Amino acid sequence: MKRVALKGIRRVPPEAIVVVNDTEQHRLDRLSSGEKNLVQLFLRINVHRTLNTLILIDELDVHLHSIWQHGILQLLKTLVREHPGITVIASTHSREILEAFPIDIPETGITKGGHLIYLATIGY
Repeated sequence: MKRVALKGIRRVPPEAIVVVNDTEQHRLDRLSSGEKNLVQLFLRINVHRTLNTLILIDELDVHLHSIWQHGILQLLKTLVREHPGITVIASTHSREILEAFPIDIPETGITKGGHLIYLATIGY
């Protein structure tokens, strides 16, 4: 997974620069809607994070390509492992996310719980 950081924000003209892997620089307004959502989500988490933080994410998969759907799970798992006081509760309609995060398989540093409401098999 690529490392992403916000380099800085200028107020006039309004501009934010996102740095990827310490080399690539991209203006925030040039990112896709999914990339913007990821940057905004993790900026908000880092700004508001305390010792005991509850993060609620409705429709985690919105605007995200399937590669980013898997990536956001890895980022959230890393966040929870590094900061044990964080609890993440998320909803999704994405089969990829549900399959990548099976609640019945233990993972080091992560306490899983919750319920799978419905997982339909879609035939094409």
